[in-house]
Amino acid sequence: VDYSLHSRSACKQFLIAAGDKDVGNVARMRESLGELGLPEPIIYDILESEYDMRSDASITALAARIVEMFFTNERKPQCVFILHNDEVISEAVRLLMSDSRFIETDQFVFIPSTGTPSSFPVGAGHPRLRNIYTVQSVPNPDDAESLLSANFRSAMASLNAASAPTVYTADYQALHAYLSTRLAVETLRRCNGNFSRANVLATVYNTRFFPIDDMVFGPYGDGCKGTRTSATGPCTCNSGARKLFVE
Repeated sequence: VDYSLHSRSACKQFLIAAGDKDVGNVARMRESLGELGLPEPIIYDILESEYDMRSDASITALAARIVEMFFTNERKPQCVFILHNDEVISEAVRLLMSDSRFIETDQFVFIPSTGTPSSFPVGAGHPRLRNIYTVQSVPNPDDAESLLSANFRSAMASLNAASAPTVYTADYQALHAYLSTRLAVETLRRCNGNFSRANVLATVYNTRFFPIDDMVFGPYGDGCKGTRTSATGPCTCNSGARKLFVE
């Protein structure tokens, strides 16, 4: 909500840069922007087959192409959503921080990302980072106000104590795994000993909502009852949590 309000006042033109495998996500983002009364975004399709994501040179080339698209588009956007992996996102941030064309009113939003602005390689103190946001589907693992994050950190501490000298990092990827495991456990507890595929699915659909600490997952249901049913706009009936965290 905070980001939506910020966007409404600060951004008059949006750019969505996404890989050719993200057609559905782009469609949902376009619809969401429209529901907020915001203008039709510029869509920049990235043909990922042109780039070798195992090569640092290719990652830099792709990041540079996205950044250049932002600065040279005739309809200069103020906000950019980049749907790509962390390597491309981090490289785009690095390029942005050294580009004199990046001004105070420019806003960059990266979706999804397992990092936060303070973890980008340019350093937490860089003044331009205040214009760069990441959007997550889970809270920050270090969030002092989140019960979910507190329980996750406690679980990770127990894991590390039991697995010493191996140390596991309490990061976003680990938090996603922790949540998936807890959701699976909550489902299996309700299965009454019948763990067939049909009964597990029936349990999920009949339960509908799964409260896990201070987050709620669901509603889940057997059959799409949403409005996004086309190939480019998949149904969101079973999309898990309906909450975003912006940093």
